[in-house]
Amino acid sequence: MRVRFACRACEATVATGDVALPAEAACPRCGAKAAFAAPVGEGGVIDRCPGCAGPHLFLQKEFPRRIGLGIAAAGGVAFMILMGFDYVYSGFATLLGVALLDSIIYRLAPVMTVCYHCQSEFRRHPMNPKHGAFDPKIAFYTAKKGAPSPSS
Repeated sequence: MRVRFACRACEATVATGDVALPAEAACPRCGAKAAFAAPVGEGGVIDRCPGCAGPHLFLQKEFPRRIGLGIAAAGGVAFMILMGFDYVYSGFATLLGVALLDSIIYRLAPVMTVCYHCQSEFRRHPMNPKHGAFDPKIAFYTAKKGAPSPSS
């Protein structure tokens, strides 16, 4: 599994290589260590956040957002240029091609588990079917309530 989280001491984004939980990861900027517990769900799936023990988790695609945004921007620029030269069919074909490419990349992207409380991302690990997609109501509730203490 790979873990990406915000350091609780300096707020730096920390990304680990492949680790087996339970594990401890040190921040490369400040050296603070973050502990991650072993998954307690049946079959080793994540039931609670291994970082903060928060009960609210959601599933999200590991879609490379910068690549997706770059493809969309390049397609938009190409569309505008082609439309400027009155290549209407080529312009719309470019937009269709961009949409298809974006869709293929999205479908091939694996799923990761994300914690609502601490925003830690757990990649390359079996997904828990109990977790759904991002829910704004749960995000609002957890933001108002605050992060749980590791002992709860």
